[in-house]
Amino acid sequence: MPVNGVEARIVSILPATPSVTVFWLEYGGQHFYYQPGQWIDLFTPEGVGGYSITSTPSTPGRIRIAVKEGRSHPATHWLRHQACRGDTVRISQGQGTFYYSPAHGKRLFHLAVGIGVTPIMGIIAHVCEIHPDVSQTLIYAVNDPVEFLFREELMNLAREHPRLESTFMLSRPKPGWSGTQGRILNVLQSEYGLEEQASYYFCGAPSFVDETEAGLKALGVDAERLVFERWW
Repeated sequence: MPVNGVEARIVSILPATPSVTVFWLEYGGQHFYYQPGQWIDLFTPEGVGGYSITSTPSTPGRIRIAVKEGRSHPATHWLRHQACRGDTVRISQGQGTFYYSPAHGKRLFHLAVGIGVTPIMGIIAHVCEIHPDVSQTLIYAVNDPVEFLFREELMNLAREHPRLESTFMLSRPKPGWSGTQGRILNVLQSEYGLEEQASYYFCGAPSFVDETEAGLKALGVDAERLVFERWW
């Protein structure tokens, strides 16, 4: 049990894609601090799991997480298959260094694969709310179009904030898909190019993060402009 954690109640459970469920957790007036993009430890009756916060402080007293199917992970299995509205869990304060800092400048590229979009969702929304002069580009890849998470929400944000643009793409060809496909770094170079003053946020499986970090460095991007979250 986290020493500095707070009690939270599950107030909403919504299927978002065939493999991802979205939860809203309400902690009320208790002291809880996080930066959008950080993650929490969430303690369930079956164990603890780490989940990124996908919401922003503009929804006080509650946070949103998205949980992907994982039958071999006890906490995730409990959330996906046993948790009910009204159940109580315990959550840690926000953790990690994956969040926006003004020191990263006013030009951001966000690169996400699959469930790796979850912390980036919080960062994008927060920057739109608090730093509307910052230009943001999201390149988001999945294996199947039905697995795009928060797509409508991101498209609505782009309509409201002209400095945000998004590319939704597939990592590999799929019949019926006529949109962008391939490797994210290739799309970044061909569609947008590298910008000297830009910072690059990326999140996903370790192989994607390792490949993206190495690729951007090889293209001449300074290490201090790379901000990433590696999930094990």
